[in-house]
Amino acid sequence: SAVVDARAVYGSHRTVWRHWVDEILAFLPVEHEYARRIVRGGRDAAAHSGRFGFCQGRLTAGQSIAQAIAKEGVAGALVFLGNEEMDRELAGMRVPVVNVSGRLDRSLTQRVVVDNVAVGRAAAAHLVERGFRSLCFIGQPNVTFSRLRFDGCREVASAHGCSLHHVAYRRRETPIHELLSLPRPLGVVGCHDAAARDAMDAVMALHIDVPNEVAFIGIDNSEVICEGGVMSLTSIRTNGESVGRVAVTILIRM
Repeated sequence: SAVVDARAVYGSHRTVWRHWVDEILAFLPVEHEYARRIVRGGRDAAAHSGRFGFCQGRLTAGQSIAQAIAKEGVAGALVFLGNEEMDRELAGMRVPVVNVSGRLDRSLTQRVVVDNVAVGRAAAAHLVERGFRSLCFIGQPNVTFSRLRFDGCREVASAHGCSLHHVAYRRRETPIHELLSLPRPLGVVGCHDAAARDAMDAVMALHIDVPNEVAFIGIDNSEVICEGGVMSLTSIRTNGESVGRVAVTILIRM
């Protein structure tokens, strides 16, 4: 597995705050392995500072992240922002916030994400190195990190004269008919592990030779997903720990 490091993407949020308390909260979906890595990296950076605590935030019924941050009076927060309305709300707060999600095209808050184009390159390169010249990307067209990962795949496919097809991923609806219509041997990149796992399991159920006839690679290297089937799923490990460390370092410096 390749490790792709984090990079900071700075938004237009002005640092007008100066009052600090000692706690940084993370409002992250810790049921996902990638988010747990961010928490580990953030906790390490906070501990290394010697001045800040770090813990997972909790929301009560009906409570928004902005309300929780205001109520707790925290030094700062790490968040996964999935919509522009929430982004605008948090950008208007006096408490510093760093977005560690790559779902939005732009973020008014400061943002730290992995280099998703590099992630896509690494996944496609893995398949090309194993001799696949017909490639497919299973992605979510309306999600920024998925589009960027596809761009990385396209760069590698173009450089090596490979064909590349894009198939839309919808949860619990595997695009099996579109996959089977493509030339084989076929190398398939999932925009994340779940996309690759769903497709791989569906292809294996049809007794198609995996990985010789159709090979799969996911992204994020979630152990539960990658090891949770009849066959292990190869995956690119994104460096959530680095994202967490960089994000908390930015918060501390605000």
